[in-house]
Amino acid sequence: MTKTERTAKCPIPKRIRKKLQVTLDPEVYEQIKNSGVNASRLIDRAVTALFSRIDPVYILVSSKEGQIEAGPMRFERTTSRLSAGFSETEAGEAGDETRGEKRAESVSGNTRVFDLRDLDEYLKNAIPHARPKTIEGVSSAWKQFLGFGEVLSRKIGSRRKIEEITSRITYDTITAYNRDQNTKKSGTALGYVRTMLDYFAKKRNDPLLSAWSKSLKYSSPGTKRLFAVPGEKAAIVKDEVRADILTYYRHIIRDDIQDTLASKKPAFRNLVALLFGITTGARVEEMSRLTWEEIDQGIAAGWFVIPAPSTKTNTERAIPIHPAIKPYLQFLKLIYPDKPFHSAMYRNTRKDRNAILHLNQARNYAVKYWREYGIDEKIRIAIMGHDEGVIKKEIEKEEEEMKEMEEIKTAMGKVYGKYTPHEIANHYHSTVGKGFKPIPKEVSIKKIRENLKPFFKTPKKT
Repeated sequence: MTKTERTAKCPIPKRIRKKLQVTLDPEVYEQIKNSGVNASRLIDRAVTALFSRIDPVYILVSSKEGQIEAGPMRFERTTSRLSAGFSETEAGEAGDETRGEKRAESVSGNTRVFDLRDLDEYLKNAIPHARPKTIEGVSSAWKQFLGFGEVLSRKIGSRRKIEEITSRITYDTITAYNRDQNTKKSGTALGYVRTMLDYFAKKRNDPLLSAWSKSLKYSSPGTKRLFAVPGEKAAIVKDEVRADILTYYRHIIRDDIQDTLASKKPAFRNLVALLFGITTGARVEEMSRLTWEEIDQGIAAGWFVIPAPSTKTNTERAIPIHPAIKPYLQFLKLIYPDKPFHSAMYRNTRKDRNAILHLNQARNYAVKYWREYGIDEKIRIAIMGHDEGVIKKEIEKEEEEMKEMEEIKTAMGKVYGKYTPHEIANHYHSTVGKGFKPIPKEVSIKKIRENLKPFFKTPKKT
């Protein structure tokens, strides 16, 4: 009887395990061969544990000599190696990143160990020019994130400030932190941690950290909508802008109550700030950092370059000045010669006058309505300096916003490489500057001047 005939008559079912050709480093090959372990079973169990997120430990039992030397063997996910109780340092890795036994533990199996030295490294190398507020936010988010892990050591200083913390991070840490952050009103802190994990994933060529980073997603705890709700930031409409401008204007020109004189001055500042916001699309914090020297340049030339330190993205960009608001800016300088805009005072005055809009909504107005006047979308993006989704045209999903963010960054680079600031300003003036009429017909700059004469100040010479 032939071998084929014997196989056909055999009552034992055919093998269901599949063959897979793999290649191993010579060192690993010799270890497996000399240990006497079943290589197929070892790889099968390692891969099973890997995808089930179980931290595997393998004890090899063999009758062959050398088993004592082999000792317990662990599957190393980041290096795809089997090591005899220790983790290899990857080639080319800097000495200060090794951190001895702690570093070995931090790259083993499905756990990673992080501490505040990782935070210092990220702040120094990834965001060296970040503003103090951003640094504070990133630091706070990272410390909170480490608190969700298995805390190995912690040192609390004065005022209960965390001075040192070392934590073992697992997939459970990631899921618990993600759940907690999705109860918050903002996903800013989660975004900071996600970006940090992605930074270390790329730097260390660690696919596990990359997977963790991608799994962190923020969803607002409120009801999701695919439209803007009145009162929300994205819900600005033309009638509301007009209503607020007239609210401030009517308060400035009223003469029935004498003690309103002092409140006319901040009301005019709010009016000009709102006009500046809807015609430039500048961020609130950027407006607060502007100086009269920069605005004067814009009045004279029709545009100015906002310095990189004054922007959120630390990037210079050209900002055109709408011709209709130039007289209002010039008059504002006579009343507030030291500082053009003040976001905190805007909030207070808005409440006092029962106005509708917050100042940050003016930026959304530019996003929503500039396109009606024929402005090229890439030029608009370059003027406004987006580094995220298009200010939530409506409420969009986070994945779409992230995709749009990358497209916008690419578009900004292309625009600035193709057009000069002068050409950008010219395009603005031929579209928005020409077609957009931001000031209601009822508003008279002459009446405003008459009512605000007592507040005229002579600008300081520089």
